[in-house]
Amino acid sequence: MNSRLQIFCIIILLISTVSCERDETVSLSEKMVLKYMTAQSLYYGGDTEPAIGILKSVYDENPGFTRNTSLYARALYYSGDTEKAVSLWESICCKEAYQIDAVKHLSRFYLGEGRTVEAEALLLQALSYSSEDPGLLYLLAETRIAAGALSDGLTLLEKAAVLSERECEIYLRQASLYQEFGYYDRAVEAVEKSASLLNKDHPLFPSLTALRAKLTAEIP
Repeated sequence: MNSRLQIFCIIILLISTVSCERDETVSLSEKMVLKYMTAQSLYYGGDTEPAIGILKSVYDENPGFTRNTSLYARALYYSGDTEKAVSLWESICCKEAYQIDAVKHLSRFYLGEGRTVEAEALLLQALSYSSEDPGLLYLLAETRIAAGALSDGLTLLEKAAVLSERECEIYLRQASLYQEFGYYDRAVEAVEKSASLLNKDHPLFPSLTALRAKLTAEIP
């Protein structure tokens, strides 16, 4: 598959995904999606400042583009603009409690500030949409531990650990698709994420090791 077709497919997928979100005011153009993808690439490549500039321009044009707003908030937070980032996450979570990434970031901030009750309320609302998300369960466990309910915290951590191991299947599927698109470096990253969830004595670990070696050899 050539690079132009790859980009086109990604754009269509992203537009289709966002069109399924509950905020019906969102209207995305191909140009806007391309700007978001450019900013995403810059951000994950370590070029935070230009990424923030693009993310801000997209946000100013369409604040209902939640994927962009969430990444914009994350970039601002890790650049030191905590107040603005928290404000953006709160605006997302207030309207769309099913936006799990924003919920996780905001609840972590609340926990760090000792705002345990707010974090717990936010996490419980998100879990009503995604009851088996290990990240949400882990953070909920932290709220219970902070409140002194150690037994409840341990139970939640045990459940989160079991569900985290299952996530290896997700990363393996990602790896196979990245490989098909020719994104071998991303495929390796997905395999590494999968491997990090498994003990070395897990039945899947030898297969992961072999796949990792194969993909590494295929990287141009």
